Amino acid sequence: MSARSASARKKSTQTHSRLAQLPRHRTDSIYEGKAASSISSGSDPSECDPSGIERSGLRSLIDKRSDNVRKGLSKAFSFGKKDEATLSPVESRSLQEWPSASSHPTGPTPTPYPTSPRTEEPPEIHWPTPPPSTKLPSTPPPVLKRFAGGGRPAKRWSKLRKDPELWDQNGDVLVFLGQSDEPSLRVSSQVIETSRNKYLMMELQQSIVEDEYEDGISYELSFPPPPGLTRTESLRHQVTTRNTFALIHRAALVGISLYQALQDLETRLQREPEILSQLLHYIVARGLDDVRSNPETAVSILAWSDRLWAQGWREAFVHCVGMHDSLESCTDWPHVPAVTKALLGKSNLEMSLLIQTQEDRLADFGFSDMFPLDCTKSVHSSARAFQLFLRRHYGSVYGAWPPVREEGWLTRSLVTTLQQDLGALYELLVDRDVSWDVSEARAGRKWMMSSCRDHSFDADSVIPMTDIVIEFDNRARIPHIPGPHPLVPEHVPASRQRDKRVALAYTESVNMDALERCASPTDLLTAFSRFEKEDLSVDPQLARRTRWIVLYGALQTLAAISVDTPGLKYGAGVDYHLIARVKAPSWAQTWPFSDPSHSMSYCFLAPEDVGLPGMSTSPSSTKSSTNHDLPIRQRMDMTSSLGGLGGFLKMDEKKSIGTGAGQSLVIRDFDEEP
Repeated sequence: MSARSASARKKSTQTHSRLAQLPRHRTDSIYEGKAASSISSGSDPSECDPSGIERSGLRSLIDKRSDNVRKGLSKAFSFGKKDEATLSPVESRSLQEWPSASSHPTGPTPTPYPTSPRTEEPPEIHWPTPPPSTKLPSTPPPVLKRFAGGGRPAKRWSKLRKDPELWDQNGDVLVFLGQSDEPSLRVSSQVIETSRNKYLMMELQQSIVEDEYEDGISYELSFPPPPGLTRTESLRHQVTTRNTFALIHRAALVGISLYQALQDLETRLQREPEILSQLLHYIVARGLDDVRSNPETAVSILAWSDRLWAQGWREAFVHCVGMHDSLESCTDWPHVPAVTKALLGKSNLEMSLLIQTQEDRLADFGFSDMFPLDCTKSVHSSARAFQLFLRRHYGSVYGAWPPVREEGWLTRSLVTTLQQDLGALYELLVDRDVSWDVSEARAGRKWMMSSCRDHSFDADSVIPMTDIVIEFDNRARIPHIPGPHPLVPEHVPASRQRDKRVALAYTESVNMDALERCASPTDLLTAFSRFEKEDLSVDPQLARRTRWIVLYGALQTLAAISVDTPGLKYGAGVDYHLIARVKAPSWAQTWPFSDPSHSMSYCFLAPEDVGLPGMSTSPSSTKSSTNHDLPIRQRMDMTSSLGGLGGFLKMDEKKSIGTGAGQSLVIRDFDEEP
């Protein structure tokens, strides 16, 4: 037998062994393939088995019934797939188990043998996520805040259902804010009638209770929100109704934000005569215009007062410039007009550049550039010694000079302290008999220093002080300080007792009345007196003039940033600067306000009212520090323009309001939350 015949017989044996191992459906599939080939050759497939031997009738009947059962099972598990309806169960399985080469062009040929059922994992089916069976949680209502005024921050508030601030136990009017059967407010009808608020009086006349709700109740006012409002809009409607009663009772406003509370209240009462005057009066009386160190309130007042209230807008603007870095995170910042935002940015940049320039000067009290280069060595050494004295003194006070801070170190409070110290030193050394002699007709120099007592006085006998001062002021484009010259010690000749004579000369060349007016001399004055008497290396006359020039430069530097914007109502206790220049907005018909200037600094006002400088250098700040807790008196001055509401508000701060002796509703001003 040839090798080819033996190989063929071996392959046939392997094929039969594999067929015996195949499951029933695999064998049937192969039989079907054989039958198909016999059809193509013209023989009857039902009468032939795979070996070509004709089958008996019983075998054909059994095979046919077996095919019918398989078809029924296939239809039962086909799940109605129409695209596979034309394929027989055997052909369908063959297509799934034996993919064509085109379906896997690059993958390996799959094995014809099925995977063991124990190791085969069913395909993962991703069913669509069913809708939630429970109701989704509703959006929480916005947080309400109470705006007490008087410079106090807003606090969370949740007493809309029953407001203790507007609940008069002896009141005869019940107020319902929503659909609830329980009243939220209880007030006196006399208060409503006295206020002459047409909106409330009209509602009061239509709400008389025939059968008394309880003892003393004569009226029931109901203000349900209109239908179709969202939850937030409905809440704002109820809050605005509540604030309407707060307006006539001088109670605190509540709302999502102060701007929204004022805006909604103005819209609700827009038909009321002089409603703007009433709101302005209320804002001033409650101290809501006190925005010191409170960016949220400052932004709210700035946004609401735009085009309505020039004074309030200007005050809020200046404070917003000082707190510029904290504005964008405020709730009402989106309500500020774009033009106002641009003006705020411009003013803040101008102020920052000015403060940075003064910081560079005062960081080392470096005013050596004031002295001409041709000055003697003694002049420069004396100036450096005084600068070093100032740095050491303030370094011992603040731990380092300049003080270590993350942001700008030259704060408003530090400027005030420097102005107080150096102003006191100025008062101690200034010669009040010397002033500026200005003459346009004079040939050569227009400005000269002259003494009203000593006609032989020469300001430039030792160093050219007049030229030094004038040149410094002209470069900075600032006016000259009225008192430009110091008291000068007498000349002390060399002698065995020169040290004591120098100390005596320094002591005699100061203003003793300045020390008498000062109840407690500052540490700087004490340290300076000791420093002068110990500095014996330089002639006293030269040394005093040199130190005066450095002091003059420092005072002029402070004057540029120590004067608050004029006309501010609130400024005491603020650490940020209030020196912004405010340009009149386009909507302001009149603008009776001015910007800060050098002529308002202490050294310019001191000749008119001699005395040590206080904690604030501008009249506006002095006013705010004494009157910021007394808005009631300011409110009383405004009542003439508020009609009936103004007459009602003329009552004493703690006066009881009611029809009988037992009825009382305490009127609170700047009260804490009940």
